Amino acid sequence: FSALGYGEAQELSPTQVVILGLNDLGASIHRRVSAMPEHFKVIGTFNRDSAVIPGETPLLKSLDTVMSLHPDAVVDALTDFEPAQSLVTHFLERGASVVSTNLALIADAGRELAALAARRNTYLRYNGAIGGSTPMLEALRRELHQSDIQSIAAVFGGEASRILDRCSKGFEFEELLLNATAELGSSVVHQELSGTCAARKLCVLARHAFGCDPDALRVEALDAESLKKARDSLSENYTLRLVARAWKISHRIFGQLQLEALDTRDPLAQVQPEWNRLLIHHRDGRHKVIHGRDGPWPTTEAVMADLLEVRFAHLALAGP
Repeated sequence: FSALGYGEAQELSPTQVVILGLNDLGASIHRRVSAMPEHFKVIGTFNRDSAVIPGETPLLKSLDTVMSLHPDAVVDALTDFEPAQSLVTHFLERGASVVSTNLALIADAGRELAALAARRNTYLRYNGAIGGSTPMLEALRRELHQSDIQSIAAVFGGEASRILDRCSKGFEFEELLLNATAELGSSVVHQELSGTCAARKLCVLARHAFGCDPDALRVEALDAESLKKARDSLSENYTLRLVARAWKISHRIFGQLQLEALDTRDPLAQVQPEWNRLLIHHRDGRHKVIHGRDGPWPTTEAVMADLLEVRFAHLALAGP
C-alpha cells in the first residue's frame, strides 16, 4: 500500500467513515478518526442511546437511517451480535470495508462475512477484536508462510486475568468479583469469567492458524471452586494463568481454556494482566512469541492501523 506517498494521499478526498457504537471504545475511536481529517471524515455515528459527540457528526439512532448512508468504511464498535450482523452485512453488500472490534460477531459469523467481503471485493479487518494492539492475526499469517503450525497457546488480558493476578497477591476472589461487577456490569464479568470471551478469541485464532475452528473445545470457568482447587495443588515457583490452547492432531483441531500452573520461567507465566501473549509452535520445532497491550486505547490503535490499511488499499485500487 506504499504506492501512494503520504503527500499524495493528503491531496485526495478523505475516506468517509460511519462508526457503529459509542461505548467507551467507540468514543475513543471516534476521537482518533476525527483527529485525522486529511484521511478520514466521520459522516455518521450509530448509537441507540443518547450520547454526546464532539464536533458536527450526526448521531443516528435508527437502523434505517444509518443504512441509508454510503460510507467508504465502517467501524463496528458494537458489542452484541445484533444489530451488528445486519449492519455489517448491509455495508459489505454495498461495497464498504469494515473494521470490527465486535468479538461475538467475528467469532460467530466471521467466516461468512469474510467470504462476503471477498465477493464484493472489499475488506473486513478485525485485529483489535482479538488481541488489542497485539498483532496476533498478522503473526499467524506470517508464520504460516514459514511452515505448518502445530499448536498455539495464549493468555489474554482482561478482567479474568486481573482478578487472577490480584488473587495471587492475597485478595479474596468474592470481593474482587463484587468490585468488578459493580464497575463493569454482570454481563461483562460473566463473559470474562465463564471463558466465553477467551474461547471466542481462541476459535478465531485457530481459524487463522489451522483453517477452521476447533472440532472439540473444552472451557473451564474461573470461579471460586476452580481457583481453590488449582491453588491447593500449586507448587513453589509456579504461578496460575488462564491459558487458551489449540492444537492439530491428524485432520482434527482441539482446543481448551483452563487454569494452568506454569513454571515462572514460562513466557505465558510472565504476562501481566493488561497484556496479551501468543505462542506459536511449528512442526519443525521453531516457536514464536507475540505480545502487546490490551485495553481500550491499544484496541483503538489497532483499529486505526486497520482503518489506514483499508484507506491506502482503496487509494491504491483507485490509481493515480
